[in-house]
Amino acid sequence: ADELVAVLELCANDRVHLAAVDPETGRPHWTRDLTYRRPQQWPPDDEADSRRNVGVATAADGTVLVHLNDTSFLYAPDGRQLPADLHAANWAYSTRSPIVTGAGVVAHTSIPYGGGAGHVQGIDPATGGTRWTREIPGLTSFIATGDLFVTEGENYPGLDFWPLNAYLLAIDAATGEASELPLPATYGATNLEGGVGGLVFVRTPTQDDDSRGVKNGTRITAYRLVRANRPPANPPGVAPAADWPDACGLLTDRDLSPLAPGYLASPHARTLAGRPLPKPAVCDWIPPTDKGDVVSVSVAWTASSTSEAQRLAAEETRYALDAVIKGRDGPDIVYYQLGHPAGNQYGALVSVGPVITKLVASTPETVRRLAPRLRDNLRTL
Repeated sequence: ADELVAVLELCANDRVHLAAVDPETGRPHWTRDLTYRRPQQWPPDDEADSRRNVGVATAADGTVLVHLNDTSFLYAPDGRQLPADLHAANWAYSTRSPIVTGAGVVAHTSIPYGGGAGHVQGIDPATGGTRWTREIPGLTSFIATGDLFVTEGENYPGLDFWPLNAYLLAIDAATGEASELPLPATYGATNLEGGVGGLVFVRTPTQDDDSRGVKNGTRITAYRLVRANRPPANPPGVAPAADWPDACGLLTDRDLSPLAPGYLASPHARTLAGRPLPKPAVCDWIPPTDKGDVVSVSVAWTASSTSEAQRLAAEETRYALDAVIKGRDGPDIVYYQLGHPAGNQYGALVSVGPVITKLVASTPETVRRLAPRLRDNLRTL
């Protein structure tokens, strides 16, 4: 932190020594002794496994977070232990900054064991009480700048693919209210690196080394976070909300009938810049029997121009689709495969004009059959 370095020592007899040390002199400002109960493990002498979920972190103001397996402790800069009720965190897979402070609020981030959506808690540093809690899918980086906490927005991979564009999630430190701030790049090509003075710094790759599969070249962009009374009606690079097509209108009964008659459409609403789109951006088609293939189409993005959509689609293909499958249906369709614990899913990125869509199903035959129909229907919009 600005005024101290936190040092955590695992000692004999399951003791833990915590020291807040002056970075210039090495003398401790304060120390605390804790008891660490080692977890059950196999083999019993696997020392590395017993310590992999142990750690210490500091926020800029000197607040200290200690994590000992399934127990977390929070200390104020003066050494007082705060009686905070913290979410259980998986330190081994937690964010680069599991604790940050801004505008007089401590933000604690946690990722549950086994993965899944992370939690962010706004904590009163005087009392340790929780002011607000938010659940954030795919929590990775987390920073504080001014009176905002900022993280990268992410969807659950393989489900909605929403949105195609990367976006920052700016959380008001005092209230926990969040705003989505779209960026002119796809999620797979965006990394939130840090922030200071109302600026956030985002890194994007600029080229590939295809011979080694390594991304070379980096661009660092500084974005200024501007607070407004309400979200902009139309963020830069995005088509007006009224121009976004209805996802449930992109496949017809005739398109789906070769799979099985009687498919039912299930629309899902989404928001753009904090406001709901007037038409559903995601549509699931449910088969009439349990043996059929569920089909999902999402309007991943509607750009302000065809050239912008082409750029984003190329970026998405390059950086976000790991297993691209070669196809013969023209440049408008890119096929890919997704691996999941429950089995593979298959998809197609279909881009026509300013609209970028994603089609997902559980069999490659269904995707191959419907992707050209989806493309043709987009051409008639």
